[in-house]
Amino acid sequence: MLYSIIAPVLALLSVAQAQSPQRPLTNYGAFTARSGSEAAIIGSIHNVLALFNLALDTKNFDALRDVYTTDVVAKVAREPTNDLESLIKFYNGTTPGNVVTQHTCHTIFVYDIKHRTAKSISYANAYYFSPLEEGKLFARDVNSVYERHDDSWVREPSGQWKIKERKGASRKLFVGAAHPTYVQHLQGLEGYPERMPELQISLNRWRSTHQLRGTVRHRFRIYHVLTKEHTRTSHQPENMNAKGKHAVVFGASGLIGWAIIDQLLSNYPAPGTFAKVTALVNRPLDIQDSFWPLKGNRPLNVQGSPEQPELQLVSGINLANGTVQSVTELLQTKVKGIEHVTHVFYFAYKYEEKPEDEVRVVCGMLEHTVGALNRLSPNLEFLVFPTGTKAYGIHVPGGVFEAPYKESMGPLPDDYQKTLNYPFMRAVLEEASAGKQWTWCDIRPDAVIGFVPNGSAFNIAAHWANYLSFYRLIEGADAQVPFPGSSACYHALYNEASADIIGKLAIWTSLHPAEAGGGQIFNIADQAKPESMKDRWPRLAAYFGLHGVAPVEGKALKPSEYINKYQGEAGRLGVTSSPVFQGEFLDSYGYYLDFDRQLSLEKVRQAGFAEEMDPNASWFRAFGRLKEARMIVG
Repeated sequence: MLYSIIAPVLALLSVAQAQSPQRPLTNYGAFTARSGSEAAIIGSIHNVLALFNLALDTKNFDALRDVYTTDVVAKVAREPTNDLESLIKFYNGTTPGNVVTQHTCHTIFVYDIKHRTAKSISYANAYYFSPLEEGKLFARDVNSVYERHDDSWVREPSGQWKIKERKGASRKLFVGAAHPTYVQHLQGLEGYPERMPELQISLNRWRSTHQLRGTVRHRFRIYHVLTKEHTRTSHQPENMNAKGKHAVVFGASGLIGWAIIDQLLSNYPAPGTFAKVTALVNRPLDIQDSFWPLKGNRPLNVQGSPEQPELQLVSGINLANGTVQSVTELLQTKVKGIEHVTHVFYFAYKYEEKPEDEVRVVCGMLEHTVGALNRLSPNLEFLVFPTGTKAYGIHVPGGVFEAPYKESMGPLPDDYQKTLNYPFMRAVLEEASAGKQWTWCDIRPDAVIGFVPNGSAFNIAAHWANYLSFYRLIEGADAQVPFPGSSACYHALYNEASADIIGKLAIWTSLHPAEAGGGQIFNIADQAKPESMKDRWPRLAAYFGLHGVAPVEGKALKPSEYINKYQGEAGRLGVTSSPVFQGEFLDSYGYYLDFDRQLSLEKVRQAGFAEEMDPNASWFRAFGRLKEARMIVG
């Protein structure tokens, strides 16, 4: 009866396989694990095992390069293979092209999980259906192979988990067409690690019910464990509709931190994703001056609604001085609900003039914070923090790597590497998350285009908005304004990131630990297509009623010089500019970045984040917010 049901389906599958061209396999995840560091690793390993089955059934053996390391040692045949090419050749030779296969993975147990290594045991079935005879819908023979694989895994620098060593055993069993009896061997199940007691309990019940001894014949498939978490598709956000998610944003008055709060209160990615949002700032910020999208101008710290999460704004969170204990006491005292925090967006930063001082201060801030969170927030699932393109050496004269920059590039030469916060911050997070249920990732933009209502350091959008609005005031409408930089910078390719797209990616990664966790790095930009200031400057100038033109080498005043020169005249007209901290440094933006520095977005797209924005619109949105806040002329 069972065979009469499945045979027509298999016949159609055979035709489909014969007619469909081979193609790269992407978005192949079959399982999503629970949140947390270990569960994210388990989910990634489940996904790779699903790809293994899919590669064999579609006979796309080249996809096995995403399953095994190049130096894999596999004992799945009489003679072990010692490299990936030999293993692909083995798999290619075991399945005739006219035979339809169906591989099904049953019990999977991942254990001995570390940051970069893990082990797994998996049990599976492989069914081989003989070619259909002309005019018939039923395969003549069905062969079943029972398999057990013992795998050793490594996490590559890209974040991809792959099998480095595989030990396998299989028994070939014939299944007659008239009596589709599945013959399974339970031998070896007793050796499962003790971390999975529910398997042993269920196995004991199975044995007591069916009087199993050694080799077993039964009409049902082998017992297997599949939890509800394992049945979600890999690109469906975990617990998306779960109540009680509490997001905390450190550095919420900075460019990216402000945008993350803005996105959360705008219900990204969907209403009800987060129940509560806490914005932590150092400098005082009044909620009415925040320019966040508060529906109905709600007062501070009121209950949220189905339309928007509850917002809590906390000032005076100074992380620069202190210890784990003092930060623990600070957060415990000031942050209501710190014990229920599930997602942390760490975008706090303190500028120090000397690089070695900045490394010490910034890494100390992070170390004290995650130490406090480990004490206070047992429900923490994910932490996101930013790095930047200094990791690719954009501050090194002439650059270090050839664009497009990819996450796998690095490290920099020692003299430059030791002056960066990034590797030290990553080390802090690796240590703090070891053995914990939470995991983390690192998002990496180039220039950030955004808005904050109370001034910020290194805000190129505010700096140029000040300059262009002043230029329009002094020179008049339709005046030509040269690009404030060199010709080489004017033509260099790049792709900037709006704070909005960074905020969206930060939230997205926090909801997809299986795809984004484990300390992975993700480049981000508004769009994958690189452009230059030759494309951008005329559009930015036109926003202010000016004509943006190519740079005039050695003649034009730098933006801060121009503002300072005409500050008095503007004052007589009743206009003052809003200060942009480190404006003199921002003057160099158009001069020292004289090489292509575009980012590859291939990895983040493969992970599943595909959103793009028009970069011109991102600049205009930042300018519009600055005008609305009365921070620029216009």
